[in-house]
Amino acid sequence: MDWFCWAADAGRFAAALHARGYSADLRVPPEIQRDLVRDGVEVSFALIAQDAQGRVVVGGAGPWAGSAYPDGMLTGPTGRLGAVTCPIISPRAQIELKEMYPVWMPERPRRPKDRDDVARLRSVLDGSPASPS
Repeated sequence: MDWFCWAADAGRFAAALHARGYSADLRVPPEIQRDLVRDGVEVSFALIAQDAQGRVVVGGAGPWAGSAYPDGMLTGPTGRLGAVTCPIISPRAQIELKEMYPVWMPERPRRPKDRDDVARLRSVLDGSPASPS
């Protein structure tokens, strides 16, 4: 599962998940992204922040820190997990992110799951049936 987390909340978030049996996966430095695993399930939290103009940008450290995410990324509906509420990444932003990750990070090629996700998201946006690979 892939999530986004405000960089300022990442330590608190990770501590709460460690208390629930998750352990850190340090293949990516935690100041760039928080990756955790429990029972073989990987959970990744990309760090986000806001710049002086209020845009959502890459949070934390690393070569992309401060780079703007797609416009309207957090304009999707509000989601809820128990008592926790959070914005859902808009479908258009999800498509852009999934299509651009292999360009931004050539060492992480597009996965078949990403192609399928893009097909599903496009089908929701245009009202047609999804045709995953």
